Amino acid sequence: MSPPEIADPTFREALGDAGADLDAALPAALAHREVAAAERLLERGATLTLPAAVCTGRAADIPRLGRMASIPDRQAALACATLYGQAETLATSIGLGVDVNGFSPPGFHPHGTALHHAVDSGSLETVKVLVEAGAELHTRDRAHNGTPLDWAEYLQRPRIAAYLREKGSPP
Repeated sequence: MSPPEIADPTFREALGDAGADLDAALPAALAHREVAAAERLLERGATLTLPAAVCTGRAADIPRLGRMASIPDRQAALACATLYGQAETLATSIGLGVDVNGFSPPGFHPHGTALHHAVDSGSLETVKVLVEAGAELHTRDRAHNGTPLDWAEYLQRPRIAAYLREKGSPP
C-alpha cells in the first residue's frame, strides 16, 4: 500500500487533527503553486499571511496585511506574485517597499530573483512590470548560473525572450 498523497483531503485533515503546524506547511504549498492545498490549510486554521493572500487571490486583504508584514514576508509576497504571474498584485507588492533585485527568500525558490520567477510564470506582463520597476536583466540565478533571458530561452518563452533582448539583455 502506498502512502497517501498530500493532495488527499483526508490526509491533510489528519495532519491538522494530529497537531501538525499548518502555518509551517503553508509556505511550501504556496511556493509550489499548490493553491488547493494552501486553501485547505487556510480553511483548517493556518494564518492568512501576505504571501498567502497574494497566492490565493485575496486582493482585498493585501493592503492590510502589507502594512503589517515583515520585510521577509514582503519579499515572499513579491516572489509569490512573480511565481504566479500576477502583474497587478506585483505592482501592489512593489509599492510595499521590496527589493525587486533581491533573491527570493528561503522557502520561495531562493536561487532566483523575482525576474527569473516572472519568466518562469510565462507572464510577459509580469516581466514588464518588474523591468519597468528597475529589475536587473543580467543577474544570474544561483542554481544554473542563468540570466532571466537564459531562462526565457530554456523555458521556450519566445515573447518574453524577445522583450528582454529589446530591453538590453545580451543575446
